[in-house]
Amino acid sequence: MPSQYIRIQPIKADPDQFARYGQHVHDNVKAWLKGEATRILIGEFNQTVWNWKEAPKFPAEYSEPYGTRQELYVHPVGEGTTNWQRVSDGTGPRQIVSSKGIMKFQPEYVPKTTPGGRYGGPGSKSGPWLQSRVVGTKKPHRIEPREFSKKIKEKVEDKLVAEAQAIIAKALKGR
Repeated sequence: MPSQYIRIQPIKADPDQFARYGQHVHDNVKAWLKGEATRILIGEFNQTVWNWKEAPKFPAEYSEPYGTRQELYVHPVGEGTTNWQRVSDGTGPRQIVSSKGIMKFQPEYVPKTTPGGRYGGPGSKSGPWLQSRVVGTKKPHRIEPREFSKKIKEKVEDKLVAEAQAIIAKALKGR
């Protein structure tokens, strides 16, 4: 699954300041990542799936890889994760084959989301009920990517970077 990164780093950092306040900066950024940044990101992910029947959960995992950086990883887990991945990343043209027998479906479908970025629609279906064990024999079925993570990143990146820079600047002043 593609990942999106928001890079936050101090600009023109004075090495003497970091030697003096490095642990203070680290502790403040860690608290912010585990608190406010987590709340913002999980809120955006949950808002994307608020009306899904099987919505994944979005844990936030804080880590310090290599001891040189701080990371917050928010990702889908549990029920609905496969659907999240298929809709967010898209799928290539394919046939859908039921392993459990005959599928019943209505062929006309208006999705809850569109590749252009509309989210939270009704997800309506209509048309006569059809039955088949295979879908996509005449016209292969595909899902155009919605790029949920990318859109969330674009929405919150400026705010998160500004907040982090303010926290870093304040910590470097020794406050």
